[in-house]
Amino acid sequence: MSSDKISRLVTENINLIYLVMKRFRNRGVEQEDLFQIGAVGLIKAAQRFDESRGFAFSTYAVPLIIGEIQRFLRDDGMVHISRKIQDDARKIANIREKYKMSENSEISLEELENISGMSKQDIIIAMEADKKAASIENENVLDFLDNKMSAETADKPSETDKVINHIAMRQAFDSLDESERRLIMLRYMQDKTQKQVADVFGRNQVAISRMEKNVLAKLRRAML
Repeated sequence: MSSDKISRLVTENINLIYLVMKRFRNRGVEQEDLFQIGAVGLIKAAQRFDESRGFAFSTYAVPLIIGEIQRFLRDDGMVHISRKIQDDARKIANIREKYKMSENSEISLEELENISGMSKQDIIIAMEADKKAASIENENVLDFLDNKMSAETADKPSETDKVINHIAMRQAFDSLDESERRLIMLRYMQDKTQKQVADVFGRNQVAISRMEKNVLAKLRRAML
């Protein structure tokens, strides 16, 4: 492919980078850096694109842009958390969860220090790591929900549609309150039954079933 044609493809499809970038917000990376990495993926797509194969350039380019950004985040250590910090994060999360259920309030840093036997610095590091892990888990549940909603439609979405759907799903998921997001996590990422979720929430199974239906309906409306 000629350099002029490559340049035209890149120029005409630059918005694909911005579209993909929205999926990687709140990852601790400057938007300018994400754009530059995404541009590498777009250029690679333009250089390798074979229009004779009969599919749209955007369908080919979006996965390459996503892959380039994911590779950058992985190689740059953005999603790497050491085993010790993972263990500390789970320990702190368990203590916080039990305290909240028994006292109906958030535990203080000083109480965490006393109960866990960890230093305040290690506790803060563990809590920050838990936030990163939660962000990754959110992406996993969004992917799951994307696939669940897509399976209910007759038409198979294009790669560009998948990205747009993912953005819509993230916006809908972020609009849920804490208990609704927690229900989705417990049901679909931890494979808990409605009865088990009811026990966690301190409610009956009928209430949880109704709540789950309402949440899924809210997410489906976001995909229209």
